[in-house]
Amino acid sequence: GGALAASLVDLESLRHLAGALPLPPQLSEAIAELAPRGTLTDSRLEWSGPFDAPARLTARMRFADLALRSRNGTPAFSGLSGSLDMTQDRGKLSLSTRKSVIELPRVLPQPKIALDALAGQLDWERERGALTVRIASLTFANAHASGNVFGSYSRRGEGPGSIDLSGVLNRADAGQVARYLPSILPE
Repeated sequence: GGALAASLVDLESLRHLAGALPLPPQLSEAIAELAPRGTLTDSRLEWSGPFDAPARLTARMRFADLALRSRNGTPAFSGLSGSLDMTQDRGKLSLSTRKSVIELPRVLPQPKIALDALAGQLDWERERGALTVRIASLTFANAHASGNVFGSYSRRGEGPGSIDLSGVLNRADAGQVARYLPSILPE
């Protein structure tokens, strides 16, 4: 186990120093692959057991202009600001962002979405192999649309899970709708 804490971390500098720091090898590899950028403030990471399969994990941080590269087709993003408070079983992500980009390579035919604003909260919970993600409210705006979405995603056991998502559009450019319709996802 171990603990890491810092009042201010420049992630790009950390990425360049990761090989020289006494970090768990899995964390050093993730830093190299994800190429994080941005700053973390008031951050703390604690774990017990092996780092890649901890018995207990807690993380708390605020972040600004956070960026991560895609890893094995996972979503990528840049320019996110907000806070994270999590354990191995549950967590809360709060966003309050201006000028960000989210990339959803397995979901959208044109995977990069530029956003002028993104604000809201996501909560998740893992219990006995099940995952539930709740979006209380997520407000967005870009050149093509503005609005709010809310809902949930749950997966119990095998398979892709189910999503219940609702939204309200305040403004939308009908000529751009196709770029936001999900691609057919593989099983």
